[in-house]
Amino acid sequence: MRKHDRGRSDVVRDLKAEKNEMINVQVLKDGAIYTNEELRKAFDSIADADDWKNPIAAIMPGEYVSIAVASIVFYTATVPKISLDVKTMKYLVTSDGYRAGPAGDH
Repeated sequence: MRKHDRGRSDVVRDLKAEKNEMINVQVLKDGAIYTNEELRKAFDSIADADDWKNPIAAIMPGEYVSIAVASIVFYTATVPKISLDVKTMKYLVTSDGYRAGPAGDH
């Protein structure tokens, strides 16, 4: 089916999907590249479910720290703090959250 034969909503939906796939965010420190979808999923898993603008505190294994930090920077415009619990070898990632950050609605 050609684009002009399809309905407007189909074309708009496809363009939005293409746009989301094309936009990537690069984390300069470790060179990782994440799609908007990956960042959204990571952020949703650590943000406050009642209000995403609230402060963030999440405990996680090391393999999730990079994408967690990237998602926090992307969605809150804040730089998170990272600390390691050497007893459990898990990381605590905290952020002031969007509301208290430089882009916040304060």
